[in-house]
Amino acid sequence: MTGQVIRKMLPSEAIAVARLFGEAPEAAQWSARDLAEVQASGTKIWVFSQENKVTGAIASREGGGEAEILNLAVVAAWRRQGIGRQLIEAAVESAISAGVRRVFLEVRESNSGGRAFYSHLGFAEGGRRKNYYRQPAEDALLLSRTLE
Repeated sequence: MTGQVIRKMLPSEAIAVARLFGEAPEAAQWSARDLAEVQASGTKIWVFSQENKVTGAIASREGGGEAEILNLAVVAAWRRQGIGRQLIEAAVESAISAGVRRVFLEVRESNSGGRAFYSHLGFAEGGRRKNYYRQPAEDALLLSRTLE
């Protein structure tokens, strides 16, 4: 892949990132306005850009020595090519730079592909949030990874 870069989302990309999240059923459905609001409140939104087109995005926040990955999506045609892994690594590197010792995220219990993906990246199950997700209602598994 040529012409690729991971960088912070530009305000002009909020619509494209909202569309990306909207097309990924396992991602939280955020509007462009939601993205602008969470970014303004300190959430970091990173995009994977190829040839000036957003093909992946991740949102994370840091505080109190912890970080949480809030949302992650990759364009369907570009999945399984390492983009999601690179986005996770960018969020983790940012967290380490901020002195974070542990990263958390939630994943739908039925999302076996996501669970395997996160496990491969060093995340381990540490809890459950009953009926965390809606449409359909489902438990979330709480995953975490210790940073060194």
